[in-house]
Amino acid sequence: SLVVQPAASMPLVAKRNGAKLVIINRDPTPYDDLADMVIHAQAGLTMANILKCVKQGL
Repeated sequence: SLVVQPAASMPLVAKRNGAKLVIINRDPTPYDDLADMVIHAQAGLTMANILKCVKQGL
């Protein structure tokens, strides 16, 4: 949810230092407009599917 500090400020620090930002969260966050990609879905399941694709070389 990106609301608990200090973790909530990490996306802003990362973007200010040139990082790409992907947010995976069921609900909108205060940083969605800042992100390079936003996926509104369950994070655990989504990450499991991403890892599966990476392992398959996609």
